[in-house]
Amino acid sequence: MYSSGGIIYMLDYPDIKGLASIGYNGFMSDNVKPWDLINGDKSPDELAAYRLEICKTCEWFRAKTQTCKKCGCFMKLKTTLKKAKCPIGKW
Repeated sequence: MYSSGGIIYMLDYPDIKGLASIGYNGFMSDNVKPWDLINGDKSPDELAAYRLEICKTCEWFRAKTQTCKKCGCFMKLKTTLKKAKCPIGKW
């Protein structure tokens, strides 16, 4: 771990990203951005719930933090975005 300009980088932990980038990697991979949570198209509540249920059965899902180990996103939020996609194609 090292610091540059106040940002902490965690080189020894490839599964853990710097605090500023948590979730950003996954959002960028499917053409949605974190700010889409504020002004983006939302998926219907039923679709978001369906997507989250699929996530909860996935081996890449962290139940404690409700995040995906593949993309790093907070899935309770990502599943609400209309354009969002599962990084391994489950939804």
